[in-house]
Amino acid sequence: MSLLRRTLTGMLGARATDTLAALRLQLRSERSLHRLHRQGCAKARTLLGSAPLRLHLGCGNVYKPGWVNIDAYSIPPCTPDLTLDLRQPMPFPDGTCAEVYSEHFFEHVPYPEGAEANLRESLRVLSPGGRLSIGVPDPIPVLTAFLAGTPSPYFDYFFNHFSVRRHLGTRMEAVNWLFRQGGEHQFIYDYPSLEKMLLAAGFERVARREFDPARDSEPRRHETIYVDAYKPR
Repeated sequence: MSLLRRTLTGMLGARATDTLAALRLQLRSERSLHRLHRQGCAKARTLLGSAPLRLHLGCGNVYKPGWVNIDAYSIPPCTPDLTLDLRQPMPFPDGTCAEVYSEHFFEHVPYPEGAEANLRESLRVLSPGGRLSIGVPDPIPVLTAFLAGTPSPYFDYFFNHFSVRRHLGTRMEAVNWLFRQGGEHQFIYDYPSLEKMLLAAGFERVARREFDPARDSEPRRHETIYVDAYKPR
């Protein structure tokens, strides 16, 4: 029996086997992510020297033509241009990006240290006057509808279209999914909390904006806070 297994058995008893299996799975995932990040860093060097870059962080299954689409993994139908671990510094020199955009990504970044580091990295790679645009889930309409017992686009989508509804059947469970999403959501922001973080990171002209069909995803129109902020000139 390995030292790790003996230690876990002494601490956790019968749960040790499950815990060790989870640790092994996490280690394999981290190794895979490290490999993909190195590949993405190498590919990023080929993009330098062209026109100022526009980065789409955490692109998920949404590919934005004309942008550098970045994610840790490929999520069909989208194949990212770069596979990067966005917990790490981005492989771009200071001031080389005209715009950094994300939609329903920032709430997945560990709060507060990871979120603060990600904002500082975005500020670093932006050129003076460059724009950071963030879209995150908006909890206020959902909480308002929950407390009032009224319909909302979120509840309609959750119970009629979202596959996870198989095991979540109440409005309170739907609210918990918004805030936790099976452990994937790290923090749910309202506008004041997002504004506070952006200002603390060094951005200026922070303002909430309307949905922009040229930039944003139509299915997220009614559930998202969109905020723009700028790097000082």
